[in-house]
Amino acid sequence: EVNTGSGIRVLGANNVIGGTLAADRNVIAGNSNDGVTFTGAGANGNQLLGNWIGIDAAATVEIANGAQGVYIGDGAFNNTVGGSAGGAGNVIGGAAFAGIEIRGAGTTGNRIEGNFIGTDAAGSLNFGNGNNGIYLVAGATGNTIGGTASGTGNLIAFNADRGIVLQDTATTGNAFLGNTIFSNASLGIDLAWNGITANDSGDGDSGANALQNF
Repeated sequence: EVNTGSGIRVLGANNVIGGTLAADRNVIAGNSNDGVTFTGAGANGNQLLGNWIGIDAAATVEIANGAQGVYIGDGAFNNTVGGSAGGAGNVIGGAAFAGIEIRGAGTTGNRIEGNFIGTDAAGSLNFGNGNNGIYLVAGATGNTIGGTASGTGNLIAFNADRGIVLQDTATTGNAFLGNTIFSNASLGIDLAWNGITANDSGDGDSGANALQNF
């Protein structure tokens, strides 16, 4: 039997799912929708730590979730997926769509840190998600993917499309810091999901993340 919706759906605040110890770990896999969903403005201040999402308990085989591995949207804010501490990062693989989707106006202040997206903790096994590793869309602003402190960067590999994508002009002000992105089927980072955006003098154009020059 499988859950016909998400494995875990969070509407409230300040919940902790998982932990940094192996005994705290949840295996969240084989659900018809997302592995974990944080949705609505009531979903804030939550932590998702050390879980295996879309893989089996032995961390050797994909058991796909039917939509995203993790969905954060519809105004959910200030949630943390992973972290810099040992054992805090989640393994997120095998999703039918994106490993992590961050969607919608008011979806801000979320931090994605120290996770293994499309691969295992060693970066060697292929647990690629069905399209992008991380997908930001529909006005999600002010979110941080990775960081400058030790252990905050994400490992994003083997996904079937881009490593990180921003979809539209309203999706801006998001930071990508200190991540390791490799062996995805297409670009590591793609602003506007339309291939390489050429640099322009003075960087005066607009679009997803203001089409920041690379």
